[in-house]
Amino acid sequence: MVNYIVSKNKLENTESTIMTTVDLYVRLKKLKRIDSIKCDVEGSEYSVLQGAKKTIDAFSPVVLVEIHDELLVRQNDTAIKIFDFFAIRGYAYWRITEDSEVKAPLSDHSLELNQGHNFFFYKSKK
Repeated sequence: MVNYIVSKNKLENTESTIMTTVDLYVRLKKLKRIDSIKCDVEGSEYSVLQGAKKTIDAFSPVVLVEIHDELLVRQNDTAIKIFDFFAIRGYAYWRITEDSEVKAPLSDHSLELNQGHNFFFYKSKK
């Protein structure tokens, strides 16, 4: 996976770093409880979630994800993949608008993404 910051279509301030997955970190640290995860990684959100599957399945944490389709496309991912990731795990969500209003989901994800990019996923009790 490549991490980078883009400004006006050029790479700036790139830096190499060692990465791990959430699942590996939780296992190595022998964590017994995970209540929440915040995921804002400039388009690599789906990859992070893939590396957190076991943790999310085991602990059902609430997850705040920032979703920008235009950033996800750099990793060949889409917002729909993120919504589906949570849906198959029985999660529901609230969306947070640019005006910091918490709103119920809409049936059209593209409309939601025009109103804000932060989504608060939680395990549904249905």
